[in-house]
Amino acid sequence: MSRTGDTTSRQNQTGATFCKISTPPRFWQPGAKVSRNTSAEIVDKLNKEINAGLADTKLKARLAELGSSPFVASPSEFGKHLAEQTEKWGRVVKAANLKPE
Repeated sequence: MSRTGDTTSRQNQTGATFCKISTPPRFWQPGAKVSRNTSAEIVDKLNKEINAGLADTKLKARLAELGSSPFVASPSEFGKHLAEQTEKWGRVVKAANLKPE
């Protein structure tokens, strides 16, 4: 993520910018977050409703205007994606010997 003025740009693994918004809200994070103790029934209902919203053509168009596209997945697919990305980028961080500032 890079910040220029009041615009934040986020880039994907290829370096292509995928999201440009002015001063992103504090809660800007991929994925919906719920307590670990949330029942599977509630998680599935939230997932169904969020994915339905993300399928809305007006929302898709607005996200495209912002340079973004939704990642629509089931809770298990999203968990698998997060685990894969954590492993992938963890190896990159270790290989580059990166440390937090």
